[in-house]
Amino acid sequence: MNTRWVFRDREDAGRRLASELIARGYPKGPTIVLGIPNGGMIVAALVARALRAELDAICARKVLHPQWPKTSIGAVAADGTVLLNDLLIAEWGLDSDTLGRAVRRAYRDARQQAAYLRGSRPSPILSGKTVVLVDDALITGYTMMVAAQSVQAQGAEQVVIAVPTASVQTAWHVQTLADRCICLTRPYATTREAYRDFEPVPDEVVLRMLMQPQTITEAVSV
Repeated sequence: MNTRWVFRDREDAGRRLASELIARGYPKGPTIVLGIPNGGMIVAALVARALRAELDAICARKVLHPQWPKTSIGAVAADGTVLLNDLLIAEWGLDSDTLGRAVRRAYRDARQQAAYLRGSRPSPILSGKTVVLVDDALITGYTMMVAAQSVQAQGAEQVVIAVPTASVQTAWHVQTLADRCICLTRPYATTREAYRDFEPVPDEVVLRMLMQPQTITEAVSV
């Protein structure tokens, strides 16, 4: 076994993150746990169940460089909140038309996923609540940062970012956008260094967890 692995899988990470939140006194008042799909939803579901909190999703997509599609230059949430790395954009000389197309593409994808996952369910009310934002890992942190900005704009009383692992630099950036940032371990350059099992999570599994959050174990094992 590779001794660098910290978590067996997302379920293991979710249980351990939930234990840490409980040890820190959460939940504190009305609380909702929002997972960032797809992988973050498995971690979030286990956190929500342990905290006896409402579970929902907040969809966001990275804005990708048009020429280097594995390179992120920001993120956009399904509600239209946008966060961009202006320094990178200026350094690479991206013009406004090219940047606009990249943002619109990410926004369209975020909206489509949100519509699929929400269906006819009403959007959650965040005003006056502690919002715990959960993902399975933070590498660039763009989707988490734009999610934090989105829930703040929706009136969250307190924003808590909770993740199993993150790079040091990313953890520093995201904590400036939250009241509290909880990370079990860092730094890991890639998720493969932190997780033994980090397989992709289909939209169908996320939808099943949102429709029946009590069946998290069954949903993940399918």
